[in-house]
Amino acid sequence: ELKECKKVKGLKWDDFVLTDNTCGKLAKNVVSEEIERDATILRLDLEELENDVELGLYGLPTEIKAIETDLEKEIRVIEKTIAKDEKLIEKAIAKDEELINNELKDVGTQLGKFLRFGSSSK
Repeated sequence: ELKECKKVKGLKWDDFVLTDNTCGKLAKNVVSEEIERDATILRLDLEELENDVELGLYGLPTEIKAIETDLEKEIRVIEKTIAKDEKLIEKAIAKDEELINNELKDVGTQLGKFLRFGSSSK
């Protein structure tokens, strides 16, 4: 890309001098040192990435088991809560049934009295 750009501007690639930003010529050994340093950094990054992948692969089953254990605990808590709620609802329904039955008995008693007194007055 740079070579194509220089053609447009009339520049020659050979006229350019590589520098190390100190305004001096870049020695060939500096370039090789930089390349070597970059390669070392890439190797270290690759090793770190490999370690992370291995750790992830071997650590994943442990994490999954921990999540399963947590979920099982939560399920047990929810099941206990549901069982308690069912008992409370059953008690409330039984109490309401008893109240309704008592009210029906009272209504029946009152109706019986009304019918007895109503038929005796005729």
